[in-house]
Amino acid sequence: MAKMIPPPYSRSTGVGGLPHTDPVQACSDVLAAFPDIPYVPTLPNRGLLESIVFCDSEQLPGGFIREGRLLYDSTKDNTAAMEQVYMDFVEQNFARYALHENYASGFFEMAKRPVGGVRVLKCQVTGPVTFGMQVVDYEKRPIYYDTQLADVLSKMIALRRGGANTRCRPGPG
Repeated sequence: MAKMIPPPYSRSTGVGGLPHTDPVQACSDVLAAFPDIPYVPTLPNRGLLESIVFCDSEQLPGGFIREGRLLYDSTKDNTAAMEQVYMDFVEQNFARYALHENYASGFFEMAKRPVGGVRVLKCQVTGPVTFGMQVVDYEKRPIYYDTQLADVLSKMIALRRGGANTRCRPGPG
């Protein structure tokens, strides 16, 4: 006779975005609700730079903000900036892609917390498709449809996350 399937002992975690404006309170709430698998909260209500896509946009070649939208300037030559992303990717130069507190206050607050005893600390990632479909050029064409920009985006985001991973170490405890 077949054996009973053991219970999964599942754990839960959150998605990422919270309505908080205070990163201290947001991280405290996450740790209280998800002690086994906490996540780094994103706080879009703190400002535009902490919202999805914007939080990973700092190094976007040709990127600029106008009227609350992140746009791509296709009228100028962004070749050198794109080549820099490729070189940084090949050389694994994460330093220029490190997170800044204006873009990730929840990340910086969680990095101060004693989370050494948790199974996993989950960080939200804006993927290249989401990013590339949200950012448009002057003709309102999503930049993901430009094959070279789509490739640059994937490398830029990988570098950004690689830089974050080297800076997100569990604290004591």
